[in-house]
This record gives sequence, structure tokens and C-alpha cells, in this order.
Amino acid sequence: PKDTWRQGLDARPDLAAIDAQIRQEEAHLGLADGLTRPEWGVGARYDRDEGDHVLVAGLTLSLPAFNKGQDIRADALARIATLRLEREVLTSSWVLRLRAAEAVLTLQRQALDRLVREAEPAAADNDSLARQSYDAGQISAVEWLVLRREALQVRREILDRYRDVAATAVQLSAIAGVLQ
Repeated sequence: PKDTWRQGLDARPDLAAIDAQIRQEEAHLGLADGLTRPEWGVGARYDRDEGDHVLVAGLTLSLPAFNKGQDIRADALARIATLRLEREVLTSSWVLRLRAAEAVLTLQRQALDRLVREAEPAAADNDSLARQSYDAGQISAVEWLVLRREALQVRREILDRYRDVAATAVQLSAIAGVLQ
């Protein structure tokens, strides 16, 4: 899942929105570049002049003398730089959150494994011995119930740790953008 979580970061909606804004600003750069080139056109029309049919042809050429799109270009470049920096900061923030959640998940899994490996068998053995002692008349019903409650508390603790591991895994998926 770690690879899936890290790959999912690029698919996060907030990062995708910034990428779309960068593409839009790059399109503005294209517009600014287009304004630096002269516009030209060829045209023809058919007209009547004092009863005669006349074919009029024309050539249009405009030279960008003053407005060469430099203001549009400068604005677009500034916005692109700002958006790229914003994306980098946001990505770094998500990577840090992802790493922190991965570390928490690792620790939670280790604690759960230790509980399952060490505490659960001991609680089951204690419960079994308490039951045998009660059946043999060595302990009272109250003592047996107290010991039984302790074994059930260990099992409840294990279930709580399973829940915590699952919740952290869901949180990790949400951070990574895998879960939307």
C-alpha cells in the first residue's frame, strides 16, 4: 500500500487544481507569444462600381509596434512561478503528513502484533486456569468472574488496536488521495 499511497498524492484534487491553473497560465504564455508576431490576412470581394463589376483584392498586415504581449507574458510567468512554488509546498506538506501517518501505522501494527503474540495467549491461559480452578472449587464465582473480566479486557484492548490500525490506514488513504 505504501507505493499506492505515494502515487496517489499526484491525483489529489487540490494538486490537480494547481496543475490545471499552471496549464492555463502556460496557455496565456502562448497568447503572449502570438501577440509578438504580425497578423496578416488576404481578402477578396466582388463589388459594383458605376454599373461595372469589380473584383477587389486586399492584403492586411498589422505590425505589433507597441503592445507585444509583454504585460500578459510577465503576468503569466509570475503566476506560473507562484503556482509551481505553491504546488511544491503543498506536495511537501502532504508527503510529511503521509510519512507521519505511515510511522504511526507501523507503530500501531507493532503494538498490535505484540499484544496478539504475548498478551492474548496469556489471557486465554489465565482464563482457562481460572475456569478449571472454579470447577475444582478452589476459587469462588466472584474470583472467577474477576479473572474472566481481565481476560475479556485484554481481548477488548486487542480489538481496539485493530480498530486504530484500520482507522489509521483509512486516514493514510485519504491523505494520499487514494480515498476520495
